[in-house]
Amino acid sequence: MLGLKRLFNRGDKGVFNTYGAHEVLESIYKDLMHQINGYVLPFELTRKLKIFKKYSDKRKIEHFPSLYLDIEDFLLFQDDYASKSKQDYREVFLMEYPAISKFPELYVIFLDPSIQKIALSRLFLKEALSASKTLLGNFKDPFLLQAERILDGPFSIDRYSTHIEINSAQKETLDYTTALQHKLSDSLGNNAMLSIYNSAFNKHFNNYYLLETFTGIVNLIPEDLLVLEEANMPSKSQMHRLLKTQIRNLEDINIKLSKEIQERKNIQKELERNERLYSAVLHNSLNANIIIDQSGEIVRWNLKAEELFNKDENLFKLLPKIFTVPLKKTLQGNTLKEIKQLIKQNFEFSMVIDGKENEFQLKISPIFVENEVLFFCIANNVSGDF
Repeated sequence: MLGLKRLFNRGDKGVFNTYGAHEVLESIYKDLMHQINGYVLPFELTRKLKIFKKYSDKRKIEHFPSLYLDIEDFLLFQDDYASKSKQDYREVFLMEYPAISKFPELYVIFLDPSIQKIALSRLFLKEALSASKTLLGNFKDPFLLQAERILDGPFSIDRYSTHIEINSAQKETLDYTTALQHKLSDSLGNNAMLSIYNSAFNKHFNNYYLLETFTGIVNLIPEDLLVLEEANMPSKSQMHRLLKTQIRNLEDINIKLSKEIQERKNIQKELERNERLYSAVLHNSLNANIIIDQSGEIVRWNLKAEELFNKDENLFKLLPKIFTVPLKKTLQGNTLKEIKQLIKQNFEFSMVIDGKENEFQLKISPIFVENEVLFFCIANNVSGDF
């Protein structure tokens, strides 16, 4: 078996950006055939491939999402692909074939799960609108005209969209399907409306039921259709397969979440251990240890520092101005190089303690915490009288 090398050594497919839908999908089809070559395929997939070869170009484009998902599902259960998640696999595929983004019916598979649900809902409603138009003729209802125009336009939601934008788009789709159901029921009767939605659902099911977010379109289906025994809904074997896929995906998610939770617990334990060690070293030090920010505000200090400087929250207020003015300028250096140079310097100052003048040496080391710079200061009394 050729394994994962197939996934990463496919050559440059950028030339297909300028091709039509059939040429792009034909190239992807050949790639998929190359990846499954050498594996023993299940009967259902073998049968599906034979049927697919006999389709016209138009039908191949229509049924390609279903074939892709079946092959992807098969490959990712092979040992050679065990280390790759569906999202990993799809991201590599999309990088190899960026022209996929031109074909909404296929591109929806490669969208981020957070917005895939909305995109699938749009495709389902678009299918229902198309079937309705065949019976109703051109729409005159302003709301349906707006729905048709928006659904034919570009999908504006992406991974950078806010929750408000995503929720708004989802509500918009629900509003459109409700309006379409009422329109069809009033114009053609309830049975015709249910038939249109049933047909759209079956087509959608056959193409996308392996997607984790597929069940999201249930909200768009008329309630009467869900309870209608005569409706040509998916067979028990299809629903069983869908359920198995959903359970398997949930198990994968649970395994990943369990690993992530355990990793976070381990990290938390390590952080707590480090904090205990740090606190022990800091508070048992014979020197005055202080952590400050660039403005001199004290973030943390030990008991020795508290005894020496009394209680105050800014190092610059605690030390003599003749010392703190140039020190402040140094700490607020404009460049990273200037800040790092601090570790090489020793700063000296004197303080009167119990009526006696004491000489101190201050050692400063920068600490980089995310986007913030803090300073660890060690004040050492070098006069010998303290």
